[in-house]
Amino acid sequence: MTFETMLLAALSTLPVYGEDVNVPQEKQEQLQMISESVARVSKGNRDWAALLVAVAYSESRLSLRIMRGDCHAHECDHGLAWSPWQIHKNKLNEDAWGSTELDVQTREASTMLKRAFYSCKRSNVPWLVGTINAFAGRRCDAEWPGLDARIAVFNRVRARL
Repeated sequence: MTFETMLLAALSTLPVYGEDVNVPQEKQEQLQMISESVARVSKGNRDWAALLVAVAYSESRLSLRIMRGDCHAHECDHGLAWSPWQIHKNKLNEDAWGSTELDVQTREASTMLKRAFYSCKRSNVPWLVGTINAFAGRRCDAEWPGLDARIAVFNRVRARL
C-alpha cells in the first residue's frame, strides 16, 4: 500500500462535513487530492503528514466550499484566513496567499507548522502540543478546548499510517 493510499484511507475515516455528505464523488476526489498533496509535501514523514491532516481537519473540517475559498461572512476568520489550514496573510506568505492550488496551500501550511515547531522546540512540552499551540498563536504550553480535539485527530490519522 502506498503512502498516499494510507493517507486516503486515514482521511476517509474522519467524519464528513455536513454539507459535503450529499456530494460523495466530489468529496472522494477532494480527499484523493489532499492525500496526494500531503504525501508530496510531507515527503513520507508520517508524523508530519498526520499533523497536516489534523490541523486542516480541525480548522475547516475539510469543507469543499471552504477549500474553494467560498467562505460565509462568519467563516475563515471573517475572510482573513485561506485554505483548509485557515492561514492568515503575512509578509512571509504574501506571494502565495490566496492561491487556489492545493500544493501551494499545503506547502504554506507545512512552512507555518515548521515555524511553529521551531518556536516551541526548546519549551519542554511535547513537540505536537507546542507545534499546534504555536500554529494557533498560543503559548507553547497553553491548554485550550481545541487542543485536545486536534491531538485526537492527529492520533487517529497517525495510527493508520
